[in-house]
Amino acid sequence: MTIKKETKKRSSHFVIFVQVVVCFIMVAFWPKVGKSTSANDLYLIKKYQQNDYEDLLNYLPFEQRSYYDEWQLYLLYKILVNNQEYEKAKIVLEVLEEKVDPYFKPVIVSEEIDLYLQKGDKKSLLDLLIRSVDKDTNHFLEEQIEKILVENFNEFDDKPLLKRCIEKLAPPYRSFHKNSDIIKLYFDSLAKNDPNRRNVQIAIWEFSDISETSDSDKYIVKYVKRHIGTYQEAVLNHFKTQKYYKNYRYIIKEIPTYLSLLGSFDPNIHESLRDIYFYSLKRNKQYSQAINLLKTEKKRDALKLSIADALSIKFSFWLSKDEPKEAIAIIHRLKKLGESIDLRDKYYAVANYYYYKGQYSNSLLFFNQLQYSEIEKEEVAPIQWKLFRIHHTLKNIKDLTKIAQWAAEYQFESDEMAARFCYWGYKLQLYQQGSMMQCYEDFPLTYYGLHSEEQLKKEQKTIKTKTSSSLISLVKTEGSLKEKRFLNFLELLYQLDNTKLADSIAKLYFNKNNEISVFVRLADSLIRARRYYLLQTILDTHYRAELPSSLLNRELLLPYFYPAAFKSRVKTLSQKTSVPEMLVFSVMREESHFRTEVESVAGAVGLMQLMPQTAKYIGKTIGLKVNLENLVEPELNLKLGTTYLKRLLKRYKGNKFYTLAAYNGGPTNVKRWIKRAKSKDIDYFVESITFNETQNYVRRVMRSFYIYQKLYGKAL
Repeated sequence: MTIKKETKKRSSHFVIFVQVVVCFIMVAFWPKVGKSTSANDLYLIKKYQQNDYEDLLNYLPFEQRSYYDEWQLYLLYKILVNNQEYEKAKIVLEVLEEKVDPYFKPVIVSEEIDLYLQKGDKKSLLDLLIRSVDKDTNHFLEEQIEKILVENFNEFDDKPLLKRCIEKLAPPYRSFHKNSDIIKLYFDSLAKNDPNRRNVQIAIWEFSDISETSDSDKYIVKYVKRHIGTYQEAVLNHFKTQKYYKNYRYIIKEIPTYLSLLGSFDPNIHESLRDIYFYSLKRNKQYSQAINLLKTEKKRDALKLSIADALSIKFSFWLSKDEPKEAIAIIHRLKKLGESIDLRDKYYAVANYYYYKGQYSNSLLFFNQLQYSEIEKEEVAPIQWKLFRIHHTLKNIKDLTKIAQWAAEYQFESDEMAARFCYWGYKLQLYQQGSMMQCYEDFPLTYYGLHSEEQLKKEQKTIKTKTSSSLISLVKTEGSLKEKRFLNFLELLYQLDNTKLADSIAKLYFNKNNEISVFVRLADSLIRARRYYLLQTILDTHYRAELPSSLLNRELLLPYFYPAAFKSRVKTLSQKTSVPEMLVFSVMREESHFRTEVESVAGAVGLMQLMPQTAKYIGKTIGLKVNLENLVEPELNLKLGTTYLKRLLKRYKGNKFYTLAAYNGGPTNVKRWIKRAKSKDIDYFVESITFNETQNYVRRVMRSFYIYQKLYGKAL
């Protein structure tokens, strides 16, 4: 018996000894903190993504948790949750909370929320939400909490607890106040005799899409109308909401009733509702209805419009209706009302109307009516540019030269506009001294500056380039151990698909540590995580204004402003389609700023901003059935977008300018613009594009293309 006891004791000591040895081996050989993801890290993450949790627990035994750093602890926690070992997971989370950087405290709260949700413990979850409000972490979790409440608590039994939770969250979470789903949830949590029920129902009416509301709301509408003085702000919010949801027909039908009910109440609300009404008529292209509304004095009085205001609105609708003569007649009527009426915006509107119609003589007539001493500074350069184009087309050389001389001395607010005048001044030989090189040297990051350089290359002119590479090494330094641990953990969050929370933490971190050397290290992490859009957001917020200020800033920051996003996929597609890689990067950058799931107002989707019908058509041409729900996926979106560019490049014989104009404005319009240009010179084509959006788009993408070529050339 004694021998057996001693053997058992020795065996127990041996187990402890082995565990300690294993622990020391793990600590010794685990990848060093702060470096980018190592091969061993990637192996473990791949195992996690393959759901191989049992094997992972051999690498990260629960018993050794006190020896792990935050990276290992978080991975272990996620493994245990997926294994449904919730009690162990909770213990690991507590250890992690003690070790983790304060920036990552929201991660702990977020994981606690998910843990209770997976366990089905909704009461504990609400208690946690109530407690978390007082922590300085809640604003990161607002969207997540909104979604959880709406999706999981509609049938929740403990209504008083739900009510208390929403009331506690509402003050810091401002979005709760306008989220109709949250307001409905709060309404359902109220007792039948709660005096606040009616006001909550009115709030639901304020912020709900009317096309999705039920007939049961009709009595609330009647109540609001009976007490219009009390609820006039609610009425305005209601119609602002409908404008957001583009319910124009509803607005056109209903607003007149509310305008008449408001009578002598707040005139500002009356005016705002009236503006929404006329905006909806214009968006719905009901021009004649709007004009007829303003015909009689009685109708004008009902809308509380002066004669001058009514005429101004009619002027706008006549122009929208393509009836410039009627609009000009309105100007004459306004003149007769008195000298105090400012007609500048009317003259400018008619001048612009004729300008974009290509009727330059008529346009010039109305531009000449403007008193330049009274024009706002930001309007001066755009007007002068249009006059420059008009005089060039009409061959008024004297006036053209005069504007060129003005531009040479004018202090432009926009580098792009200054470069535009510079480029065309030299192109048309209006300047006797200097050369187009001046445009590139003075405005190196503008379309016209870069385009000048491109033209000089075609003429085989020597271009001197400056560099400050030796100085960049002074900025690209290693961070502290604390920063390395932060970035290592941030990258893990991205690798485990906790993207939105990681984005919020990255932004907060840089806002509080906004040195350029810190940015470079953070940017490298964001590129590894393929968070290109967040990178652009940080750059635009902190460094956009500084970019042109020094050569060092340009050389250091330009690769981050213009990253080679999804480069392996782009390279493969480029090889298959013969579409230049730099063109794909440029289109992607200007279309979506690398946002994979973005959808435009017009309905264009994903990285390359494809319209659903275009995506289907392109898919059909390559034998691919396109599921529109998958259009946000980078692989599919890039494949279809690149294939479309290939077709357009083939159609236009490799002409990138025609291709880009067609990509944005449609091939039919490109045919019209080519005809309008009356020249094969690409500069005249760009200026002949009548859609402002498309003209700016072509210049923006080509600017990016020139920059991508300078940055990467054939290096990719």
